[in-house]
Amino acid sequence: MNAVRQQPLSAAARDIEERIFRRGVSDQEVRQAIDLVAEYVATHTEQAPEGQDWWSAFAEVYEDLTRNFSVAQTEAFEIATDTILVGHGRPRWSCMRGGRGTPRAPAPSGGLPGRWSSAA
Repeated sequence: MNAVRQQPLSAAARDIEERIFRRGVSDQEVRQAIDLVAEYVATHTEQAPEGQDWWSAFAEVYEDLTRNFSVAQTEAFEIATDTILVGHGRPRWSCMRGGRGTPRAPAPSGGLPGRWSSAA
């Protein structure tokens, strides 16, 4: 059986987490949820192989933690969750969730503003 390497948060991951909180989502509820998901991933990465059962169980945890979050809280939490998962050698939740969870808002139509716009 291959041992899964656990790595502490890298400097880049800590930087991402700090940027999330500096952008106004610094409430304790999000920070606690991040700590809980980090603990869950660390514990369950060792105990269970990656597969549909693992992701289904993770989805339940994620949905329980984000049930009462605002859109901004959910987006900040998803970024932190992706960072945690990648740090443990797993794919990002934003890619694996499929149709689960809160869908992201669609991009505005008409292309990107300014010089990137196709209407220029």
